[in-house]
Amino acid sequence: MLCNWSILLFSLSLAPVNLALQAEIIYRNPRVYNVDYRFELSPDPEKINRSEDLKLWIPVPREWDSQKGGKIVSVEPKPHAEYEDPEHGNQILYWDFGKEPGRALYAVNLKYRLKSYEVQAEVDPHRVGPYDQASREYGLYTRSTHHVRVTPRVEELARQVIGTEKNPYLQAKRVFDFVRENMRYKLIRPRVCADITCLLDSAKTDRETGEQYYEGACAEQTTLFVSLCRALGIPARGVTGFTGWRPWMKEKDLKLRSKYHTKLSPDGLAATRQYGAFGGHRWAEFYLPNYGWIPVDLTYRNLQFGWLGNYRVIVSKGTDVIVAPHAPQGDSEGYGDQWISLHDGRVDIIGWGVWNIKKIRIAKAKTLHHSDPFPTDAFTEYLSNLDPETKANKQLPLTRKRILMSIDDAISDREQAHVSLRSAYRDTPSLRHDQQVFICHMLREVVRDEKFSDIVNSYQDMCESSSEPVPTARFQKVAAEVYGQSLNWF
Repeated sequence: MLCNWSILLFSLSLAPVNLALQAEIIYRNPRVYNVDYRFELSPDPEKINRSEDLKLWIPVPREWDSQKGGKIVSVEPKPHAEYEDPEHGNQILYWDFGKEPGRALYAVNLKYRLKSYEVQAEVDPHRVGPYDQASREYGLYTRSTHHVRVTPRVEELARQVIGTEKNPYLQAKRVFDFVRENMRYKLIRPRVCADITCLLDSAKTDRETGEQYYEGACAEQTTLFVSLCRALGIPARGVTGFTGWRPWMKEKDLKLRSKYHTKLSPDGLAATRQYGAFGGHRWAEFYLPNYGWIPVDLTYRNLQFGWLGNYRVIVSKGTDVIVAPHAPQGDSEGYGDQWISLHDGRVDIIGWGVWNIKKIRIAKAKTLHHSDPFPTDAFTEYLSNLDPETKANKQLPLTRKRILMSIDDAISDREQAHVSLRSAYRDTPSLRHDQQVFICHMLREVVRDEKFSDIVNSYQDMCESSSEPVPTARFQKVAAEVYGQSLNWF
């Protein structure tokens, strides 16, 4: 093995767990996110009631199996209250701007840091244990809710999907395949069908084949998967987060990600206008006794059943989430998230933030993130080419070729014969990232595999034991100590 850049974590909810089997869910190759998040509200003072319409709830990332080292660095202004969702454990901050002087724009600035791990679940269907159906968690994640309704119609569809299959892991795989084959990706904005009943009622018919299919994006795909799993007695839940990786992006680069987010729903509900490095995303998890929570992403096409990449930040889990003890109750009171209003104090998805989407038509979420000092990101990117080891000899040359072509393109674009690599790296931030990945490859060539593995593991131990980013100088010192001689020339 070239390196041990991985950890094994265990999920102990729902049922007694055999730890020897649980180790088959592997969490490895962490990617560090240092996030700057800004949420802005721009109300029309003529259309709002200051005592009622200026409340804001924002979920903040917490630790999960695949997300560790979470730390809130700063929050401005200080929230008026902090909540923990009593069902799923989501962390939520609350502001009431009606208590402050009137202004044209109200803003929250949030900085946090975390590590996002790649997840690989290796499941033997014969080793899946029985569910503890009397447990609180089993009831929570198999229940019928406002948006994930387990109706006789959903139960019948679920039975058709699985046929005679009895194993819950293989049942979930058949549900996964069904959603992928029968749901066509379509970004429908504003969101029209947030719940499973509406989604099934809106089925389309292919004019050429006569086959029935459904339409929707990540949220709708997840709703269909979770609903069918719950109808089969398989605990399942949605996961909401941000995806993306552009640490070189600066504030001057911020642009509206999609004009869709400026549109109002037929009911006059608004959405958060998104700027920056991240896009919102929704995926799913289902639970297996003796293993834990298995990730499922129905949107991306490669290796997404039991595998999850590290290009994401989890901000909440669950569907029909309790926003806070004092959130508006009932239907159509105006508060909600992304065109979907609250229902009995619950929101379908809590991601960017909950505010009065009926009266405050302009809300903006701006996200940037930056890297830890070299070689944090570079190691993460480079080591992904070494896993699995059987494919490393093929993946590394392809990565090397891509990086060299990027360098060549960056120089050619300047149409200057005298342009230097140094200036190319300076002027093309994304190219600097590739350069650092290539430095890791050259270091491995110099010190050879065994010592490179020792350097990686020593650096990993140093990162795990430190609450702060590890400076490059400390890494250089450790690398020289492991190598046994100075690397200053390198």
